[in-house]
Amino acid sequence: MMDQNASAAASWLAKFPEPSQRVVASWFAYVISKGTTDPEGIVAKVTIFCGLKQQWAVTPATRQLVNLTRQALEDDPGGALGYAAKILQEGPP
Repeated sequence: MMDQNASAAASWLAKFPEPSQRVVASWFAYVISKGTTDPEGIVAKVTIFCGLKQQWAVTPATRQLVNLTRQALEDDPGGALGYAAKILQEGPP
């Protein structure tokens, strides 16, 4: 049975369509690979990353995914933190 954090993490990532889940997960993994080691820092840096990506996104699909991600980060910060903590512990999917 999943604990509360794992459940929040799973439901947070489930907000995205299946193919997009891998892209969003890769953004979190990228931030971790650059040395961020706490969930709050990861969420903050993914938010910044999305802002930068929005500026140079070429395709409408990328812009849409960036907007959806930023909205999910704002609407459910607890789920985003739970997801960040989960991938810190287990690695990205």
